Amino acid sequence: MVLNQDQFSVAAATAPKIDVLFCIDNSGSMSDNQRILAESFSGFINGFQNAGLDFHIGIITSDVDNTIASYWRGKLPDYQSPNRGLLLTRYSSDRFLTQDSSGLVSKFEDNALVGTKGSGREQCLNSFLYAMEDSAIRAGGWNHGFFREDSLLSFVVVSDENEDIQNGETIEARVDRLKARVAALNGSASRGSRFDFIINKNYPAPASTPAPGQIQYYPARYLKAAEILNAQTFDIARNFSSDLLTISNGMVQQATREFTLSKRPSSVSSIVVKIEGQEIPADAINGYVYHSDRNTIELVGSAAAMAEGHQVEVSYQI
Repeated sequence: MVLNQDQFSVAAATAPKIDVLFCIDNSGSMSDNQRILAESFSGFINGFQNAGLDFHIGIITSDVDNTIASYWRGKLPDYQSPNRGLLLTRYSSDRFLTQDSSGLVSKFEDNALVGTKGSGREQCLNSFLYAMEDSAIRAGGWNHGFFREDSLLSFVVVSDENEDIQNGETIEARVDRLKARVAALNGSASRGSRFDFIINKNYPAPASTPAPGQIQYYPARYLKAAEILNAQTFDIARNFSSDLLTISNGMVQQATREFTLSKRPSSVSSIVVKIEGQEIPADAINGYVYHSDRNTIELVGSAAAMAEGHQVEVSYQI
C-alpha cells in the first residue's frame, strides 16, 4: 500500500469561496431546459447568500467546434465577445457574476438563455478544459479572475445529449485531462472540486453504440465521467428545479466544511486527520466525517472551529 497525504490551509475569518461554472447545451431541443435553469436560479443562489459565500458564477456552452469570431457572433449575437470556452455574458460590466453583482438573478436568467444554434457535437467536458486554458485565464484573458486557487471549483453540466468524442480519445482520458487541469489550478487553500451532471440519465440505452457524429441521447460518457469523478447525476427530462436546490445545498456544505481528497483511500480505516499536528477523531459531532460518495473529509463541531487559520493534513492508504 502507498501512503498519500493532502494538505489544506484554512483561512481565518474569511468567507468561504466557490467558483461555479455551468456548461449549457446550446443545440437541439434545449430551450425549455435552459428556461428551467434560468427560472430556478433564485432558489439556487439563495443558499449561497444565506451561507455568506464569496462566489463566482459563470456560463459557457457545449459548443467547441469553432474559434472564428464571426461564427460565434452568429450563434450568440447579444453576448459580449463569445467564443469557445469563454465566459458568456450579455453585460459588458459582468463577465461573471458575484455576490456584489447588481441584478444578479436577472442577469443570470438572461445569460442562461443561450439558444439552440450551437454545434450538435455537445462537449461540455471539453468546454471546461478550454475555459481553463492558459490563454483564457492569464492576465488579459477573458476568463481571468474567475478561477481562484483557494476556492471550491464546481462544474455543472446541463445537456440532453452525450459528450461527443470523434478523435479517438476515451472518456477516461478526457476526464483525466480535466482532473489534471483542475488540480493545476488548486492552491494550498483549495477546497478541491465538484462536478454535477443534469443529463438524460434515464434515457434507454441503445442496443448498439451509435457511430461517431450520430445523435446520442443516452449519456453513456457522462455517466462514466460521473462515476470517475464521484459526481451526482440528475434527470434533465423532468423539471429539475428541486435538483438544483440539492446541488446548491451540496455545494454550500462542501465550500464551508469539506475538503476534497486528491485520491480515493483504499481503506477508510487508514484515514488520519491532523490539524497542526494534532490528530482529530472520526466523530460526527466534534471531529471529521468521511463522505465516500464525493471523496471528502468534513470537519464538524470543535474540529471545524480549530481548523480556522491552520493547516489540515489528511493521510491515507491508496
